Amino acid sequence: MVDNNIAEIASEQEYTLILNQPTATGINAHKLFQTLNRKMRLPRPNDSVMKLFEVAKDKKASIDEIAKVIAIDQPVQIKILKTVNSSFYYQKEKVTSIAKALQLLGISKVKRIALCMSMISENTSGYCKNFDYHTYWSYSLARATIASKIKLKNTWFTSDELFTVSLLSQIGKLIFATAYPEKYSNILSKPRTKHSFFEEKSFGVTQNEISFEMMKDIGLPDDFCYAILYQEMPLDKLEGNVLKLVEVLKWSRIITHLLHDTNCVKTKSGLDDIIKSSSHFGFTEDIFPDYFNNISCDWHEISEEFNLNVAPKVLTWESIYNKAS
Repeated sequence: MVDNNIAEIASEQEYTLILNQPTATGINAHKLFQTLNRKMRLPRPNDSVMKLFEVAKDKKASIDEIAKVIAIDQPVQIKILKTVNSSFYYQKEKVTSIAKALQLLGISKVKRIALCMSMISENTSGYCKNFDYHTYWSYSLARATIASKIKLKNTWFTSDELFTVSLLSQIGKLIFATAYPEKYSNILSKPRTKHSFFEEKSFGVTQNEISFEMMKDIGLPDDFCYAILYQEMPLDKLEGNVLKLVEVLKWSRIITHLLHDTNCVKTKSGLDDIIKSSSHFGFTEDIFPDYFNNISCDWHEISEEFNLNVAPKVLTWESIYNKAS
């Protein structure tokens, strides 16, 4: 749940001072983020989850060492055991050990459960009237699931890192909804294409800039932080790893919209264009349908684990394609 004292954040004088700084918006974003972070509890991964990611990154870390870190966070521990004992995994005997759960689920799956648990469980409701918290997380989980199944060539990015950066790529929206529920609700009543304009007008910064500050604060690598900052920028303005990451973020948004609204692409030619564009990530025409179907299944599974409202049934590429004109 969101803190009840959200109305008591930065004083009017302090807030006005931040917005009137005659400096680049990046400095405004940093000062605003620091003020909010000091005044209230912002939505962010908790310390135990960040510790888990740090320990699990060490290839020499044992299952028992990772299990000890998870044991510190009881809600995460309970969620992992509940998942491994669910009907989806068909365990013959009840699993009561985190170490055993790690062996059965895999470290990658456990890390994602822990990250989602720390972010979603405490941020599924709030005071921003026009902010649909469940839809926000449903879209975020879809983007993360899509990105995690892309294998980028000539990069050091893992599927877990792509999951994380995609899940949190629009955390600025949740921060605005948490810190300024009335103002942000008013912005959300405007046309979607105008949101960034009104964010900057109201707060002096956009959600991408606040997302960037959060990613820096929790210690994500610079490439991830800048990809989030520049995720709306034209690709021809970017280069290197940041370009590759922004391509993933843009691509994941396209597929996410299709998962949530199959009518967003109404023609077979439009769907064919999506398949053609997927070749950039190494998917061929015969492979892409299976990729999409796997994403759809995984997205439903993890959404149901966190009681999020998604489509009533798992969508397949074949059903979407046959429905198109």
